[in-house]
Amino acid sequence: MDIRTNVEDGKILFQNGQIFTTLNRQDSLRQRLDIRIKTQKGTWFLNISYGIDWFNDVFSDTSTKSSTDALIQAEILKEALVSNIISFTSSVDDLSRTYRCDFKVKMVDQTVSDTIRLLANEK
Repeated sequence: MDIRTNVEDGKILFQNGQIFTTLNRQDSLRQRLDIRIKTQKGTWFLNISYGIDWFNDVFSDTSTKSSTDALIQAEILKEALVSNIISFTSSVDDLSRTYRCDFKVKMVDQTVSDTIRLLANEK
C-alpha cells in the first residue's frame, strides 16, 4: 500500500490529523501511473530518467499524437505492477493543447484494471 493522494490535485490525503493509504492494489496502480506519467522527466533527483519530458517530447511543435501515444504507453509499461496494456484510446485538442488518454492494463497478478484516465495540458 502507498500513501493515498487526492485525485484532483495530487496532494497527500490528510484529514483530521490522519494520513490514509491506498485502498487496494488497483488504487495503488492508478496512483503510481498518475504520478509517473505526470512527472516531468529530470525533476526527481533520485531517478532523473523517471517520467516524461512533456515540454520537449509532447508539447513541442514537432510532436504528433502517435508519438505521444507511444511515449505514454512505454511509460505505462515501465510500472512494475503492469503486465500489458489491454486498451488505449487518446485524443488531442490542438486549440487548448490538451492531451487525454483512457486505458486499461493487465496487472502482473492477472487482474484487469478499471479504466484509468489522464488529462494533461501545457500548464
